[in-house]
Amino acid sequence: MRLVTARQMRELDARTINEIGVEGLVLMELAGRGAFDFLVRQGWLTDREAPVLLLAGKGNNGGDAFVVARWLLLAGYRRVTMMLLAEKSALRGDARRRPGTGDYQPERLGGVQPQRRPLPAGG
Repeated sequence: MRLVTARQMRELDARTINEIGVEGLVLMELAGRGAFDFLVRQGWLTDREAPVLLLAGKGNNGGDAFVVARWLLLAGYRRVTMMLLAEKSALRGDARRRPGTGDYQPERLGGVQPQRRPLPAGG
């Protein structure tokens, strides 16, 4: 596995979108599904009754978290909490275009509502 910096990932995303022609929302869906599959493979999602907390930032990685939430719900996890670490108006990129999951609307998350919580002092 090769690790890349945030800047390198943005460049790779831009090349994939602009040179190959893959839509950003498709990349977000693939990343979110990949993250969900990774959590399953690691054995971290064994109890569908256990609470799951997702933290979402304002950029496209936050959008990936919305996709993970949808896959959790589809897999039968019902105690999913999503914390948006920014104001909804601060969402950027594809996360701003279609925030949430399913049809990318938070109100259709099957009861999972992104919640805004202040970060602890020094966070």
